[in-house]
Amino acid sequence: RQAVQQALEKRQFWKDRIASEERLKISEERYRLISSVTSDYMFSTIVEAGNELAHDWVAGAFEEITGYTMEEYRIAGGWRGTLFPEDRALDDEDIRTLMQNKKVIREIRTVKKNGDILWVMVSAHPVWDSEKNHLVGIYGAVKDINVRKKAEEELNRVNLNLNQLVKDRTRELEILNRTKDKFFSIIAHDLKGPVAVIIASTEVMLK
Repeated sequence: RQAVQQALEKRQFWKDRIASEERLKISEERYRLISSVTSDYMFSTIVEAGNELAHDWVAGAFEEITGYTMEEYRIAGGWRGTLFPEDRALDDEDIRTLMQNKKVIREIRTVKKNGDILWVMVSAHPVWDSEKNHLVGIYGAVKDINVRKKAEEELNRVNLNLNQLVKDRTRELEILNRTKDKFFSIIAHDLKGPVAVIIASTEVMLK
């Protein structure tokens, strides 16, 4: 009887384990699907000795946004290594802000694995050690805003073109007005003599 009981318990154990694994697979699939349709990923960073930053974890659409696996991302230099070079000064400024225990919201460019430049919005919050009065970590989210930024850039380009067209047209009208004024001045000058003669002749005829 004991052997039968053990066999039943063992069978129930494996049954529960299989069910648990199935639930885990379903959960992972749901997470994968959610990650694939979101334009955000979350991150946690640890501040080590010497204020060196080390990645703790990421969650969300990280690979879809960056094109990197986490291992490839670390090899590429992480966040700092994949920043658009001209925006590194902005990132330095953000780090200084976080070290003052202030949050940061920044629109900045990063470079994807395939070399494309991507606009993202970073919302970073400091993790502060009150006893040591020191930044010990950063957590936050990164959102893909590339479509919006490209639309803004295109709108700015169109506005610049329109402004230039208005300036060119205004300049053309100013030239036309000056030409018209000069033309009328010439006509007035050329008519002045004949009109004077007509007036004088009329006066003589009247007398």
